[in-house]
Amino acid sequence: MASPSQPMPRKSYHGILDRLKQSVFEIDSDGLLRWLNPAAEQLLGATPEQYQQRPWAQLMQLSRADGRPLDNGSSVVVRTLTDGADRSIRKLRLSVAGPRSIIVSGDCFALKNDSGLIEGCVLVLTDVSDAHLSEQIYTWEATVLTLISSGADLGMVFNSITQGVESIQTQARASVLLVVDEDQRLECACAPNLPDQYGLSVAAERIGPNAGPSAVAAYSGKSIFVSDIEQDDRWANYRTLAQAYGFRSCWVIPVMDPFNQTVLATFNLYCIDPKTPTDADIAILKRASHLIAFALERSNIERERDESDARFRQLAEEIDEVFWLSNLNGKILYVSPSFERIWGFGSDSLYQSPWLWLDSVIKDDRQLLLNAMTRKGTSHFQVEYRIRRPDGNIIWIEHRAFPVLNEQGEVYRLAGIARDISGRKFQQEQQSSLLCALEQSNKELDHYASVVSHDLQAPLRKITYFSDRLLSQPTGFSQVQSDYLVRMNKAAVRMRELVQDLLIYSRLANQRSGPITEVDLHALAQRVLHDLDVSADERQPIVKLESLPVIEGYTLLWQQLLQNLLCNALKFQPPGQRPEIRLFCDYDVEQRLRLHCCDNGIGFDITQTPDILKPFVRLHGQHKYEGNGIGLAIVKKVADWHQLTIHIDSQPGKGSCFILTWPKVNMVTL
Repeated sequence: MASPSQPMPRKSYHGILDRLKQSVFEIDSDGLLRWLNPAAEQLLGATPEQYQQRPWAQLMQLSRADGRPLDNGSSVVVRTLTDGADRSIRKLRLSVAGPRSIIVSGDCFALKNDSGLIEGCVLVLTDVSDAHLSEQIYTWEATVLTLISSGADLGMVFNSITQGVESIQTQARASVLLVVDEDQRLECACAPNLPDQYGLSVAAERIGPNAGPSAVAAYSGKSIFVSDIEQDDRWANYRTLAQAYGFRSCWVIPVMDPFNQTVLATFNLYCIDPKTPTDADIAILKRASHLIAFALERSNIERERDESDARFRQLAEEIDEVFWLSNLNGKILYVSPSFERIWGFGSDSLYQSPWLWLDSVIKDDRQLLLNAMTRKGTSHFQVEYRIRRPDGNIIWIEHRAFPVLNEQGEVYRLAGIARDISGRKFQQEQQSSLLCALEQSNKELDHYASVVSHDLQAPLRKITYFSDRLLSQPTGFSQVQSDYLVRMNKAAVRMRELVQDLLIYSRLANQRSGPITEVDLHALAQRVLHDLDVSADERQPIVKLESLPVIEGYTLLWQQLLQNLLCNALKFQPPGQRPEIRLFCDYDVEQRLRLHCCDNGIGFDITQTPDILKPFVRLHGQHKYEGNGIGLAIVKKVADWHQLTIHIDSQPGKGSCFILTWPKVNMVTL
């Protein structure tokens, strides 16, 4: 039976990951796919024979959720394989072989061997496409409904509708065309990202059965989906116009008056690629048409408020979420039928007891909800809480409330939207559980590293001790034998130092497990200089500390960083030269705080900069300058954890200057 200090065997580790719903990719240090769990294989649509030992970037690519490339031009995987830092992935687009892409969240964890060297990474991804789409749609609808309820003009509402659909349907352009009853034509009411000529072209066409798709939809009251303009006869007379704007497909849905079933407008979406709408695409178009109808009716309500309440409510019933209206005294004026579907009991009771819905809120969350309502007033709040339905099921609710203004700009009603977010919360809990499991695994690996370090140092101490004893013998060894003993002793000492450095490097993560505190860089630098016993150095170094502020971070990590920077500056000096070191802070042109550590040492060729920040990289032989090549790697790792960038200026024989720059402000925020 394996001892507790030993890491989990790879086979067992894979067996656990095989049961996860998340997609797990194991990638070696060369960027080749080494192993996938079943969920990842299904995502790629590939068998082990097709993906093993192939570069991961050939089979999948990560970009921003809207399709734009990542800012730094390099992937999360490449950076983790380079510096060994774990990274979180929040809503990125994963494109796999073919046109398929999904929105994912997850994490990328470095895999290291017993020596701390990076041997690969594990990429854990969760498909959050549905949650991302639902969030986009909900945010869009909430924004539009807020504008409608607050009495915003139709142009602003239509612009919000078209811009919202374009943010969901990337590579597409939307428009709203109103039916002009007098002469049976369409009028362009909103087309924010279409050429001005588009509106003129639409206005020149009369509604009828033989016109363009928008005019035909307005005439027939039926949706028209043209998947390929180049091949569809309905676009025969308008193909040149579409080509001029770069459109290849066109989807049109009529906006119907729900009472007399006449066409009020059309909502149009033009795509640059040939494309057939999916059920999800059609659902978004229908949502847009309902919102347009809602907005048009709301405009009529402002003009004919006394006779339009029933129509307003009927339109509100098209919304999937719970929509409610109340007066300033808390009396419920209207609540949509979705309330019964989500809360599990009829909405009629709310008209008699407006606060009855609060009884369903879980006791532990009720005070949180009341605090949110009290803190910002019941006219405007946003909060998440749990409710228990009559059937015993517990679901999560996201609830927003906002004021409704009259023509004088005074609040005369309250409105709100509530929706079921249980699916999103379940995904968050799953991801949290996975992170806890991985954190526990990391702790076990750290314990394993400590045990291995102790076991390695014990025999090295004995080698050093016995070689010292042998060398202390007055006679009995030849010159050659004595030389061998000296070399063996030095090798053992160096090996002990290397093991100690590796242990420090591997334990850095534990030093950031505590709270973030204020760090006085000036006082900390003085303490490091005292520990280094600089005053006893026969070279009499000159160390200047200037303008070092109080920042936020992990004290132990900053102490390790300053110690390695100062040791590096003291070590790499020409023989017989008095070291001069300057440690100071300033601001760059973008007002970002910078820490400089400059010396008058031997310097180096600036083209070697990327290499010296890696573990075990040395630019000079051991016989000339002692060390194991770990010091600057530790500086790089601490800087990464504090989100600092490192820039190095150096010339051979003219010293070096290490510059650490904060992201945007002079206080580190983690």
